[in-house]
Amino acid sequence: MTDNSFIQKVQDSYFKSLTIDLEDLKKMLKEVMPVEGYVDFEMFKKDGGMTFVLKDYYNEDKWDAADLLCKLTINSNDIIQVVEHDIPPFINDKNQKIILFLSSLVGKKLNYKVKEDDIVDPLEPVVEYLYDEIQGL
Repeated sequence: MTDNSFIQKVQDSYFKSLTIDLEDLKKMLKEVMPVEGYVDFEMFKKDGGMTFVLKDYYNEDKWDAADLLCKLTINSNDIIQVVEHDIPPFINDKNQKIILFLSSLVGKKLNYKVKEDDIVDPLEPVVEYLYDEIQGL
């Protein structure tokens, strides 16, 4: 992608869409940043807002090492207030694109809500198994 088309894409997305879905953000990070594995996040409640730490995990177990991609701090209205990263201050074309993309996130609303239908109780399979075992007695 040429520099001008990338800048235009970021500019268009910034002014046309003031909301970004978490899944779309993960896809965009994978396009823009050097991702080795897959992008996932950790979410923490902090001072009335939320903090999202997006990382590049090398395996699906999340037991191995992971690289920090960025850390988003959002307020109680789900607006991204702060974007932190650990990109070195060395400015080259790649870093410039990453910084431009990350800075375009400030002020956008992050849509991270999980639909109630998609929530699965982690103990549900265990309860079903125990129920089946009891029925078999």
